Amino acid sequence: MYFFVAVSLIISLVSFFLPNKGGFERSIMIAAPDSLIFQKINHLPSWETWSPWNELDKTQKITYPDRLSGEGAVYSWNGELTGTGKLTILKSFPNDSIATRIDIDQNNYSFENWYFNAIDDSIKVTWKIETELHGMTKWSGLMMDQMLGPSYEKGLQNLKQLCESN
Repeated sequence: MYFFVAVSLIISLVSFFLPNKGGFERSIMIAAPDSLIFQKINHLPSWETWSPWNELDKTQKITYPDRLSGEGAVYSWNGELTGTGKLTILKSFPNDSIATRIDIDQNNYSFENWYFNAIDDSIKVTWKIETELHGMTKWSGLMMDQMLGPSYEKGLQNLKQLCESN
């Protein structure tokens, strides 16, 4: 019994020294016009054609309020595996960058940024996530890249395939 109390205490104490922020980014080169790539991300219903989470959870139901693209556009989801959440476009600069906020299960939120940079005949697309971590959630920040990184890579690969086939 004392052992479990001591371990719990140590884990709690160590969490005070872990980073308060977590995040990572992934990039891919896409040989397609920046305007096409931008549209596939800025127009939220397009996410259904490339998002890795749509493939993961076939029970997921997505709803769209009035605005579908650009600043203020929102989509919400509810699924057995993906839970409930909402993505909101906060800023949208055509063919340059998009900033979003994701609220998951009403308790967690993160910010995602998209960047589009022309390099030779392709566009480097970068998808970046950042989140604030508190208390015991700081431990998940240590594994965030390993847990979510492959999904971001899959999403970028889906986006690449979609844009390059158009």
